[in-house]
Amino acid sequence: MANLKDVKRRIESTKKTSQITKAMYMVSNSKVRRSEKNNNKYQDYIKLFNDLVGVVINNVEGAKQSVYFQGNKEKSKKCFLLITSDKGLAGSFNSNVFKNFENHLEENKINKDDIIVVSIGKVGISYIERKGYNTIEDANILNRDEVVFNELMDTTLQLIDLYLKNEISEINIIYNHYINSISQSLIIQKLVPLDDVASTKDHISYIIEGNSRDLIHKIIPMYLQNVVYGTILDSKTCEHSSRMQAMKQATDNASEVIERFQILYNRARQEQITKELIDIIGGSNVVK
Repeated sequence: MANLKDVKRRIESTKKTSQITKAMYMVSNSKVRRSEKNNNKYQDYIKLFNDLVGVVINNVEGAKQSVYFQGNKEKSKKCFLLITSDKGLAGSFNSNVFKNFENHLEENKINKDDIIVVSIGKVGISYIERKGYNTIEDANILNRDEVVFNELMDTTLQLIDLYLKNEISEINIIYNHYINSISQSLIIQKLVPLDDVASTKDHISYIIEGNSRDLIHKIIPMYLQNVVYGTILDSKTCEHSSRMQAMKQATDNASEVIERFQILYNRARQEQITKELIDIIGGSNVVK
């Protein structure tokens, strides 16, 4: 027979856990809606900004012959920027990034010594340290819930500077892309060298004044910073969504555990009552 006190203690403990996971689910649900709203607003802005960049590139002579498009002639290390979270309890959100990153290295036969890995997010920073990848300590930053553009500028500009100095040959971003509350995909996006910048205003011809080289070296880094910021907003929405789903699953599992323990408790209680009745009846028969 199961110990009634132990079963009851487990029921109470599981109920408390369920209350915590339910509260975390509600918090994450609220954060998902806010992050999704911010992400959608930013997409409207980045479309206009892409049009502007596309216009400049298509109207400035020699823009597509710059290092941002042609890449470095000298072979150097590749850089991978991992977008992870600062906290856990988000299902497979972070592990998907690490798994796809390692698969990418294996499929493309990229040696560990030929790469530099940088992370935006505490979990990714710990992963880099644990695996012993080459990294840039100053470039690794935390990924707070409130994404601040200025905090990302230094990391992005630092990587761009290394690219311009031929210390790295390309920069790739690996992050989770938000589709909807129950679906997301893992994306590996090359930041530089650029293939092209899409614009809806390619058919319009503009006259652009000023030094074209200076203009390219100002507007392209701005464009790359906005791309990184956009991926983090996208990834942050995925993070909250993953945590929301994980907490919902945990709450559902807790409810199932409570139900099983309750059945066990009822059976044990019934056995105890039956035994007590048998003892009473046995005792009364002895008295007679």
